[in-house]
Amino acid sequence: NVIHWTGWAVYGITLVGLCVFWFRSREIGEKQIGLAIVLAVFVVPHLHYHDLTLLIVSLVALLLLLVRDGFLYSHEAALLPLALSLALLFSNFALTLKLNFPYLVMLLLGVALCLPGVFFRGKASFEKQPDGITK
Repeated sequence: NVIHWTGWAVYGITLVGLCVFWFRSREIGEKQIGLAIVLAVFVVPHLHYHDLTLLIVSLVALLLLLVRDGFLYSHEAALLPLALSLALLFSNFALTLKLNFPYLVMLLLGVALCLPGVFFRGKASFEKQPDGITK
């Protein structure tokens, strides 16, 4: 019973904290929206597997940041939602992965939104893309 109420308290505190953060922010962009969703899904006390579809908004926000900042080409970024969906699908085959992999995904999404250069070091050159199209 204590754990149940603690989970709800953490969720409530997180939501109030996000509201205060958004109220004080001068600008709210993809990064802030993506982080808010990851944080809300991470601390929700009753996570269901279908609730993970909310993470697509955070993933799209991350992809927008990565393409705009030159870390990925747009055609490469288009493959990441498919890769994440397949990874979540195949994690269902092992109980340990099924229970832990979504939290790892949320953690990595949060870190990648805060510090995109951690996972994506090299800047994509927009002079000439691999398919021969120049920008």
